[in-house]
Parts: sequence; structure tokens; C-alpha cells
Amino acid sequence: MFGALRCVVLVALSGVSFAEMVCPGSEVFIHAGVRVIATLAASCDAVRAEAVARVEGQASTWRVPHGGEYLRAELGELGGDLSFSWCSGDGTFFDKMVFSLTPLESNSTCQVEACSESQTASLRDRSRNYCNLKMLYCGSEEGCLPVVHDLHTTAERTKKSRLAEANLRKCTAVPLKLI
Repeated sequence: MFGALRCVVLVALSGVSFAEMVCPGSEVFIHAGVRVIATLAASCDAVRAEAVARVEGQASTWRVPHGGEYLRAELGELGGDLSFSWCSGDGTFFDKMVFSLTPLESNSTCQVEACSESQTASLRDRSRNYCNLKMLYCGSEEGCLPVVHDLHTTAERTKKSRLAEANLRKCTAVPLKLI
């Protein structure tokens, strides 16, 4: 329905810079995007399981805090270890995102490299692209509701396009609660 858009995220074992990440891109000239590099105190298997559980549980165990709906892309469709798209409830906004997960410290820590980019025109994203990413790995200490693993972010860096924001408070405009 939205067409296939390829994405490649280059991964290094440590010292990843934003320049090494490639986001999905957009055919829309004026659009927003956010890149995140985060370290989580959990295995990458736990991070992957939690993100997938949230997306697959939208109809029963988890509600998208910032509204809309996530869709999981086929493995390899967009690149990275996990690929998703997000569409606003009214269909006005559509974003694509890619997550690459790198185990650190004997698999007890996971480095998450993720990017989300708008596929529709947006003059300001009101943190939408950041929320697209963050809501799939944030933990209860940040006000999020875990499904299978309560993840803990130990470090996070963001890089925003000129039209994007990265404000966690804007991610929970829809009240957080289980369905």
C-alpha cells in the first residue's frame, strides 16, 4: 500500500556515529526525521522481544501512547534487525523506521541504533519520529508500560532534522494504560 522503501543501517561494534546510520529517506522534500543511539541494560534478544510484543500487542495488551498504529515490515524489507512503519489514526502521517541491535558486554547490554523518517510532508513533527522509536524500547522508569521486559535505558543520544523534536513528554499525549 505504501510501497517498498529500502534502508540500510551500517553497524559498527562500538563507537557508532550518526554519520554511519542511513535512514529510510523520503521522496517528500519537506519532512522530519530522528536518529537515536541508545544503550539498554538488557540483552538484544530482550529488546527485540519487547519491541515486537508491543507492536503485535496493539489490539490486546499494549496501546500506542502517541496514537496511530505500528506495522512490522518483513525481515530485510527496510534493513536493520527490525523494521517498522507507523501510521497516524487518520492516515495523515506515515513514517518508516529501522532498528539495529548490537550486543555489548557479554550480551548483558544492547546498543540500539534506530532511525525514523517521515514519508509525508511535515513542517513540524511534534516529536512523532522520536516517539515512534522510543515507545518501542522505553521502560517503566520513563513512564512506559512494558509487555514482556521492563527495559532500562542507560544512555541515549539523538540527532534531529531541522523539522523534528525529541521530547519524551510529547510521546504520551494519549493516556498510558493497558487495554
